[in-house]
Amino acid sequence: MKIHRRQLLPPLAAGALVLAAAALWLAAPWREAEPQAAEAPPVPSVPGYRTITWADLLPPGWHPHEGLSAEDIGALRDDDPRAVELMQRMRWDEAPPHAAMDGLPVNLAGYVVPLQQAGRALKEFLLVPHFGACIHTPPPPANQIVHVTLAEPAANLHAMDAVWVRGPLQARRVDSVMGTSVYTLAAGSVEKIVQPWRWN
Repeated sequence: MKIHRRQLLPPLAAGALVLAAAALWLAAPWREAEPQAAEAPPVPSVPGYRTITWADLLPPGWHPHEGLSAEDIGALRDDDPRAVELMQRMRWDEAPPHAAMDGLPVNLAGYVVPLQQAGRALKEFLLVPHFGACIHTPPPPANQIVHVTLAEPAANLHAMDAVWVRGPLQARRVDSVMGTSVYTLAAGSVEKIVQPWRWN
């Protein structure tokens, strides 16, 4: 029998990654995620579906680094008592969902992080709020990642494509190699955003 051993980061290195991720999340431009009206396509309007932003997925009062700016976090040393306290609060894989969003039919825009493919077609992906998340930068909190499944594999979706997804949002935890989500969405529609756009 082979025993596979996973090499763990030294505590200080792991702490540095957590603090770096916190600073990136605080500094991200999508905190109030709304497409620029002059650059984004029209928001999909479908009766019975609510168009939401990523801020809507945060439960009221959930502020793991309240009182600290990105600059503050970036300046903390790993052995600083404030850094230790912050790392204890910031179990991002344990970030809670917003209970009021459970079961809500929604439209949500974000970026594609591929998970499962059928040939060259995509069957499953993570939707994330900013470009590069989970690929070029650490994953966002679990309540800022949506695990999306497709009834029919999509051949025209690629990593970091900007899309609108539509479907019922469920508060359910899913762990994947690219990140942990506390939301799932069975997409009835995925629309690529093909023209240049950016978040406010």
